[in-house]
Amino acid sequence: ITPQPQAGPAAAAPVPLPAIPADGKPGLYLRALLAPNADPVSWPLHWTVYAENEPGAVLFDGRAANPYVPVPAGRYVVEAREGPVSARLVIDAGDKTATLVALPLNAGTLRIRALAQKTGGSLTDTIVAISDAGQGSESSKESAAGPLVAVLRGGEATAVLPAGRY
Repeated sequence: ITPQPQAGPAAAAPVPLPAIPADGKPGLYLRALLAPNADPVSWPLHWTVYAENEPGAVLFDGRAANPYVPVPAGRYVVEAREGPVSARLVIDAGDKTATLVALPLNAGTLRIRALAQKTGGSLTDTIVAISDAGQGSESSKESAAGPLVAVLRGGEATAVLPAGRY
C-alpha cells in the first residue's frame, strides 16, 4: 500500500479534529498523519512522550486521539504506534506558545470485506492474515508469503499498515 489519507479503523465518518486555539496553552498538541502533508487521523493511537535526554522519565504514555501534553520548554521525543505502524519525532517545545506535532506515520489503511461468492453476504467468521509481500514485482508468480504483519477477525475489517506490499 502507498500512504493514503483515508478514514481509519475506528472512523466510519470524518470526525472533526480539535483545533489548536491561537492562544492555546504551551505544550504539545499531537497529531498523526498517514503521510506527510495529509490531514491528521481521527482515531486513537498509542502515544509516548518523554524528554530527549531522559528516556526513562515518560511524561505521557497512553492511547488517545490527538492528545494535548502539557510540558515545559525543551526537546521531546514523541512516538506513536498502531499495530505494525510506528513513528518517532524529536521536537522543540516553546515555553510561551502551543507546539503542533504533526507526526507522519508513512502508512495507509487497508479495508477488507470477505463476501460469499454466491450470495454476496458477509462472512462473519473469517480470519484474514496479512503478510509482507516484499519488494517483488506485481507480476511475479511467486506465492511465498513473507512475515505475518496482522491478523484480523470478521467479514469486514480495517488495518493500518506501514507503506509496502502485502
